[in-house]
Amino acid sequence: MQDKLGLFGRSVSRIEDRTLVLGNGRYLDDLQPENCLAAAFVRSTHAHALFSTVDLSVTLAMPGVVAAFTAADLKKRLVSNLLSTGLPSPSFHLQADRPVLADGEVVYVGEPIAVVIAASRSLAEDAVEAVTIDFKPLPAVADCRDALEPGSRTAH
Repeated sequence: MQDKLGLFGRSVSRIEDRTLVLGNGRYLDDLQPENCLAAAFVRSTHAHALFSTVDLSVTLAMPGVVAAFTAADLKKRLVSNLLSTGLPSPSFHLQADRPVLADGEVVYVGEPIAVVIAASRSLAEDAVEAVTIDFKPLPAVADCRDALEPGSRTAH
């Protein structure tokens, strides 16, 4: 990959630091448009697991919850179910792009499985806690040396 801007290996002046250090920065959470909804994600608590059911019924009945979606709900509306997570490179051959929402298998702690839309951030976060998932944990490898062993468990 060619560095057309000449930025690799050089110091780059940052223009936002002074504003942020003085407490004058603005963040997306600072913007509160009228009738704006908030999203919170249901995330995996397992490093590697299978699941077949994501039960949103209790969540959808909670006050302030507008909607909740799993991968199956979004499939019919998406052009692609993958998020581009890495730059293409001939240096590695692993397809690292991950699904928008996990569908049947999670391969890291924190992988998003469902999204809840509610009237406020706090309501969305509370509603996430009501989602139930039937995880079937699988062995995970946490050390790269162990991953090189013959027969080591793979997640990709």
